[in-house]
Amino acid sequence: MRIKYFLVLLLTTVVTFSSIAQKKATKHTAKTKVVKVSNDFNYNVEQFADIKVLRYQIPGWENLTLKEQKLVYYLTQAGYSGRDITWDQNYRHNLTIRKALENVYTSYKGDKNTNR
Repeated sequence: MRIKYFLVLLLTTVVTFSSIAQKKATKHTAKTKVVKVSNDFNYNVEQFADIKVLRYQIPGWENLTLKEQKLVYYLTQAGYSGRDITWDQNYRHNLTIRKALENVYTSYKGDKNTNR
């Protein structure tokens, strides 16, 4: 008897919250504006050997609230931490190797346009 009561309560809760989330999603999509994306945007900032530094164009960034922009920032920082965890799990010296390689390509003073 308790299991049936629990399942009915769980199902009711899921249906209620999914309908509330759907209403919020429709309200949010109604507010969005169409943003024109420029086709002459240069994504490739610089390149060193096979490593490229890319820029991304985020249409509508200025339309986000400060709270939403902060959320994007914190999610990006969490992604960096997840990247470190993944590198560390594959081999115990991977973080040290990656930091050494990043130091090489960020502090390189030579000509980055040559193949050597």
